[in-house]
Amino acid sequence: MKKLQVFVSPNSGISYHRFVNPLSYLNMGEEWNVELMWFGEDEHKIDCDVLWFSKYLITEPKWLRKLQDKGTKIIVDIDDNPNLPMSHPFYKKWKDSKRDEVTIENIKLADVVTCSTVKVQEFVRQYNKNTVVIPNAFPYGHDTYQPTEYDQRDKMTFIYSGGSSHYNDVKLLEGKFKRIGSDSYMVNNSEYLLAGYEAQQRRRYYTMQDELAGNNNFTVSQVHGEWDKMAAVFANTNSYRILPSINLDEYLEYYSMADVALIPLGDKSWNRYKSILKVLEASCKKLPVICSKVAPYTELEHCEGIMWVENNNWLDHIKWCIKNPQGVKDKGEQVAEYIWKNYQLTVWNETRKQLLNSLVC
Repeated sequence: MKKLQVFVSPNSGISYHRFVNPLSYLNMGEEWNVELMWFGEDEHKIDCDVLWFSKYLITEPKWLRKLQDKGTKIIVDIDDNPNLPMSHPFYKKWKDSKRDEVTIENIKLADVVTCSTVKVQEFVRQYNKNTVVIPNAFPYGHDTYQPTEYDQRDKMTFIYSGGSSHYNDVKLLEGKFKRIGSDSYMVNNSEYLLAGYEAQQRRRYYTMQDELAGNNNFTVSQVHGEWDKMAAVFANTNSYRILPSINLDEYLEYYSMADVALIPLGDKSWNRYKSILKVLEASCKKLPVICSKVAPYTELEHCEGIMWVENNNWLDHIKWCIKNPQGVKDKGEQVAEYIWKNYQLTVWNETRKQLLNSLVC
């Protein structure tokens, strides 16, 4: 029997979208044994025909090469540019741990590198020509990946769902949200949801010696973090709700609470290596999107129904949605028609299946 071991991290969106969810819909047949393993914790148990992981493992590249010498095939999955910009909240931790360098080494040694986008593939090919593009996708129409029936809402509801690293993107809405908050018509007829909030905590060690030792002599306190900054932007609307972080296999239900998804994104070079994940998420519930017209989302220019933001015209689209609830539904159907056809997980899983079978004859 052929064995595939895939390493994932708990509560990781990357692990969920690139491995956990795709593999739950992947039928490799009786000749394959597929194991999900915990990053770090289970690395001493590596024993397989194919090893697949995202960016890096604790296991050093030199040991991965020894596994290859014994016949193990290695697939590395890359979903962005590993060279984080200085503005990224995890930049210092990433650089100090040299994870960017380790990721490049892993790309070089991999038998195949799977890439989330063509742009990511272009970056990877500097170091390894053996690449396959497998975009993020959802099993549309299956299980919870379809619209939820609801009663007509009193207000047109807009949602932003993202991670703590997106404060600078959310800040693009700040001026517009202040104008909304001072307009009684918009306050009374629209609502704005920020989904995924997590309070940030910090360990405070009693002494410098305790911190250096990494012992248990500390207290934990809540601090003002990136999520609080994002929540403050939404508070400007005077008509908002903050939705807490929930399990990754449940968070898409938050989109059932809204009519339109907001997708602000700064036109930065590093952002161009991102995927169109937020449109894919919204399409699970057939929500239309108001989206910054920047890469990577511009790859969807042929997708009818997307409300593109050019010249900072967020308010024009938001006002139109408030006044045209049926038009909002129509646009949601248009976006979903395109997305469900081109980013269907059950179709893209065939590429995964072909890749795995090609590595182990």
